[in-house]
Amino acid sequence: MSTRNRRASSRLTVGVMCLTLCLSTVGMIGTAAAVPIVQTNSSWKITPDSPSGTSWYSNAAFDDSGWQDATVLYDYGAVVGDPAFNGTKIIWSSGGQFSNTETQVWIRHPFSLGMLPSSASLFVGCDDDCTVWVNGNQVINDTNGFANNTIVNPLPFLQVGQNLVAYTVSDNFLAF
Repeated sequence: MSTRNRRASSRLTVGVMCLTLCLSTVGMIGTAAAVPIVQTNSSWKITPDSPSGTSWYSNAAFDDSGWQDATVLYDYGAVVGDPAFNGTKIIWSSGGQFSNTETQVWIRHPFSLGMLPSSASLFVGCDDDCTVWVNGNQVINDTNGFANNTIVNPLPFLQVGQNLVAYTVSDNFLAF
């Protein structure tokens, strides 16, 4: 087995809610509170232009300086009333979620882990289609044309040090 550092009795949670992705650790055994470590907000990088190659979702050091900061549409945590998502924002490009021209976006966020959790969950609720990668490994490919919720385990793809969560989302129902 790997000698990776693991924090005993902790749980890592990542989520995409509509267009939201957050990374949090659920408290120690006996506690119910989730403490976010990475949440979607305006610091995430986003582009409405299809990037070439695979580096954008597989290389944390990819140069995304030409990408825009995400536009916050609203506070997801306030809407659902779940403390695990407090501060998590629904994000899209500056064109807006219901844009007739920016119907697909590519989003990425590098982050660092000092040690690995003992377990992890990726909660995804994308509207409408999405593909999600953790450190270049595709963990979700939801392309059925409808808003859905999915849960997967990203732990095998996380590492101590620099990590990357990236996804592309398509909005199939344009404003009229």
